[in-house]
Amino acid sequence: MKRLIAVFFLLPGMFTWCQQLLIEKSVSSPDGKISIIFSVEKNGIPFYKVKHSGNEVITKSKLGYTIKDQVSLDKNFKQQNFAITSFDGTWTPVAGTSSSVRNNYNQLSVELKQPETDQQMNLIFRAFNDGVAFRYVVPEQANLKDVQILDELTEFRFNENHFGWWIPNDYSWDENYYKKNTLEDIQAVNTPITIETLNGLYLSINEAALINYPAMTIEKIPDDKYSFHSVLIPWPDGVRVKTSAPFQSPWRTIHISETPGGLIESHLAENLNEPCKIENTSWIKPIKFIGIWWGMHTQRWTWEMSARHGANTENTKRYIDFAAKHNIDGVLIEGWNQGWETWKAGMESKQYYTKPYPDFDIEEISRYAKEKGVQIIGHHETGGNVTNYDEQLDSAFTFLKRYGINYLKTGYAGGDFPVGKHHFGQYGVNHYNNVIKKAAEYQIMLDVHEPIKPTGINRTYPNLMTQEGARGNEQNSPTGNHIPPEHHTIIPFTRLLTGGYDYTPGIFKLKNDAVPAYHLSITLAKELALYVVIFSPMLMVADMIEYLEDQPAFKFIQDVPVTWDETKVIDGKIGDFVTIARHKGNEWFIGSVSDENSRSVKIPLNFLEAGKLYIAELYVDGKETNWNETPAIIEIDSCIVNNQNTFNLSLSAAGGAAIRIRPVNNESISAYKTIDEINSRSAEKEKIFALLPVYGKLKTSNNIALDAAVDYANEPSMKYSAGGNKALVDGYLATVIAYDNWQGFEEDNLDIIIDLGGQKRINKVSLNFLLNYNDWVFVPEKTILSFSNDKKNFWNECVFNFKNDSGIKEKQIKTFNADNINNEYRYIKVVAENVKNCPQWHPASGGKAWVFIDEVIVE
Repeated sequence: MKRLIAVFFLLPGMFTWCQQLLIEKSVSSPDGKISIIFSVEKNGIPFYKVKHSGNEVITKSKLGYTIKDQVSLDKNFKQQNFAITSFDGTWTPVAGTSSSVRNNYNQLSVELKQPETDQQMNLIFRAFNDGVAFRYVVPEQANLKDVQILDELTEFRFNENHFGWWIPNDYSWDENYYKKNTLEDIQAVNTPITIETLNGLYLSINEAALINYPAMTIEKIPDDKYSFHSVLIPWPDGVRVKTSAPFQSPWRTIHISETPGGLIESHLAENLNEPCKIENTSWIKPIKFIGIWWGMHTQRWTWEMSARHGANTENTKRYIDFAAKHNIDGVLIEGWNQGWETWKAGMESKQYYTKPYPDFDIEEISRYAKEKGVQIIGHHETGGNVTNYDEQLDSAFTFLKRYGINYLKTGYAGGDFPVGKHHFGQYGVNHYNNVIKKAAEYQIMLDVHEPIKPTGINRTYPNLMTQEGARGNEQNSPTGNHIPPEHHTIIPFTRLLTGGYDYTPGIFKLKNDAVPAYHLSITLAKELALYVVIFSPMLMVADMIEYLEDQPAFKFIQDVPVTWDETKVIDGKIGDFVTIARHKGNEWFIGSVSDENSRSVKIPLNFLEAGKLYIAELYVDGKETNWNETPAIIEIDSCIVNNQNTFNLSLSAAGGAAIRIRPVNNESISAYKTIDEINSRSAEKEKIFALLPVYGKLKTSNNIALDAAVDYANEPSMKYSAGGNKALVDGYLATVIAYDNWQGFEEDNLDIIIDLGGQKRINKVSLNFLLNYNDWVFVPEKTILSFSNDKKNFWNECVFNFKNDSGIKEKQIKTFNADNINNEYRYIKVVAENVKNCPQWHPASGGKAWVFIDEVIVE
C-alpha cells in the first residue's frame, strides 16, 4: 500500500476578497481528467462544480443546510483553512467483483465559519479517476449541539438536456421500472439516476456510506428545467435529520465514465466506506442456494399454515437432498415460522421468529442438513412491523445459531414502520444498519429484501452479502407485474453500481401451464447469462427443483462462481444490451443479455492469456427460440478458442448467451468445433431472430392519431408514465404483461385532449383499458368521449359504462369502441372516471385505485 500526502493551509488574512468570487479551490483526479471546484461567492454562499477534460459536467451548484430554530448553514461563510491530500492504496473484498480494489484519490478539505454566529461547517471533496464525491462535516461546537435539519441544499445543475435512466421518488419502495427520459421530463427521483450526456459521457448520481441519515432523493429545481436539488426523506414532523454535532453526511457521489461499462467496473461507492470492521471474516462465505420460495409465488404452496404449506419437514428434506446431489451450497426456507396468517388476514403483521409451524421440525431439519453438508438459509419477514422485529432480534438470532443457521434472508414488504416513519428515512436507515451490525455479532450473513438501497456499506460489514432493492424475478409470477426484457440491460448501469443484487434468477420453466397468460419474457439462455451479468454473493437458483432436475443447461449454474477475481465489461448500451466477462482462478465466464430486440454482439477474447488454448462452453439461443412461444429452447455447444478470437453471436429477442471458458487440460481438441463454425451458425440465426415479435406491444394500423399532441388535465403517475405524453398515440398497444407500456393514474381521473393537427374524418375511436384487480387496477366505470373543432365546445358524446365485478379473475384488456362517428373533427376529449378507492369487495378495500390506459386508436 502507498499513501502520499501533501498538505497546504491558507488562513483568512491571505485572501484577496472580491465582490463576487470570494474563494475558489479545486482538486483533480489522479489522472487529471476530472476536477471538482469549490467556491464561496457573494453573501458567503458555498458552491461546487465538476469538470471532465476541461468541460463542465455539473455547473455551479449550491451547498448547505437549513436548520430548525437556528441560523442555517447556507450563507455568510468565510474560509478558515483548507488542505489538499492524496491517497493510493489497495484493499481486498471479502466477497466482490474483484479480488483486489484500488482506492486512489486526491482530496480537498475546506473549513468554513460564519463570523457573526461563530458556527462552523466543513466540506470534504474527493476526486477519483472514476468520479467525484463530497460530504458535509459539522464539527462539535459550543453553539450548535442538537441539530434538526429541515433541508440539505445540495444541487446537481446541468446546462443541457441530457438523457437519464431513473425511477420515481418513493419514500419506502424502489421497485419501480427504470425509465429513460430527457432531464427536462424528469421531476423527482429515487437515486441512483444514471445520465448519458449529449457529448457521450456517462454519469450516475447517488450516495455512499448512508449512516444515521435519511436516503437522498432528488427533485427538479423550480427555476431550472435541467437541474435537481437533494430532498431527504423526512420524519413525520417534516424534519429531515435529527442528530447532534459532531456529525457527517453520507457522501454525495457522481460516477463519471467515458463508456457505460466504466460505470459497472467502478468501485467508487465501496472506496468511500470505512474498511472492514469485522476483525475475523473467515466465517463469511459466499453461497449458491435453492429454496422453498418460487412455489409460493406461483401459488402452488402457501407461506402460512395450510394443506399446501410449502415449508414442511418432508418438502425441506427433498430440497436438501437435491442440493447435496447437485453440489448446491444451501436451501432457503420461507414460511417456516408462525405469524404469516396475521399478515394474510390484513391485520398488523406479527411474526414469531422462534416458533416454527407444527409441520416444520427444525431440529430434525438442521440435523439432516448438517449430515448432508448443506447450509440452511433462514427467513425473517417483518411485513413492515419492525418494532416487533426489533423486540425479538436477539432471541431470533440466538435461535438461528442454536440450529446452526448462519445465513438469513430478511424481508420488509408492507407499509411504513411505524406509520409515518418511512423505510428510507433516518429511522428506517438506522434499523437496517442495526440489523447488519447485530447479525455480524452473531456471525450471520444477510440477504435483505425491501432494503434501503446499497451504498457500499458491504465493505465495512461484508456479512451484508446481497440485497434486493429493485424489481426481481418474483414479479414474473402470476401475482406480479412482470419484468420487461430491457430491465436486465438497465439494472447493471444503475442499481448494481453500489452493491450485490438478489434478482433470484434460475427459472427454467418459463411458461405457466395453469395460467398461460403469465410467462417470463426471457429465454433460458438469457436466464443463465444473468448469473454473470448480475452480481450477488448469495446467489439463488430460483426454480422449483423438479424443473431443474435432468436439465443439461443446469450445468452452467453448477459451474458458475459466486464471487470473482476480475470484471471486464466487453460492450454495452444502456437499455439495449450488455456483455460482461468475469474470471475466477483460471476460468472466465461471459454473460450477454439483450432487451426486447434481437441483435448481434461481438465478444473479443483478448482478455485470455496469450499463447494458450481454451475450451469455450456455450449456452445460446437456438434457431427456434422464441421468448413468447418456445423460450426454453437452448443450444449447448463448445469450441476451441484463444485470445486472438472473437465471438460473433446472435441473441434472440429478450435473449442472451452464457459462456464458460476453461483451459485445455490434457484433452484432444479435435473433438471440439472451431470458433468459425460457431460464428457461422450464429449468422444463420440472425435473420430468423429479426422476425420475432417484440415484447409488450402490438403494432396498430391505420391510426390517424399517430404521434398527435396530447394535453393532460392530470399527469399520469411517474411510476407508470409509459415514456411520455405521446405514449397513448405511438402506434403500439400494450399487452397485459407489459406494465411499463401502460399509462397509470392513481386516484385521479384520466382527462385528455388529443389534437389531430387539423380536421380529419373520424369513423371510429377505440379506447383500451387494463383490468387487473390483483394490482388495484380497475376499468373506469364511466368514460366519456367527445369531439370539437375549437377545443372549447365538445359535442357528440359517447358514454361507456362498466361495472367492476369481484367475479372477474383474469387480467385482461377492456376495449370501448365508438363506431359510426362519420364526421370531421380536430380534437378528441377522453374523460375516464377513476373509482378512486378499491371497493368493499376488494382485499385492499379503501386503497388507492388505478386506471391504466394505452393506445387511443382513431380510424
